[in-house]
Amino acid sequence: MTKVTLKKILQDNWQNFLKKKIKRIPKVIRADVIETVEKAMDCGRLEKGYTEYMCLECMESKRVGFTCKSKFCTRCGRIYVS
Repeated sequence: MTKVTLKKILQDNWQNFLKKKIKRIPKVIRADVIETVEKAMDCGRLEKGYTEYMCLECMESKRVGFTCKSKFCTRCGRIYVS
């Protein structure tokens, strides 16, 4: 059984939501909602930028994708909850 996350649900359904339901969101906040959701979907993706760390002893490297720093994101939002 695969793990279902909010990010996966958004990736699977966001475009369909935009086509059918975006007009239900007030125009005043519509652009902000779209930007926030798309930032959360791209959070941690290497294609959107990353930092690469390298061990100087074994020369093994690791790439860590940049985060979105959004309160809406399930990964980044945990920082704001305390």
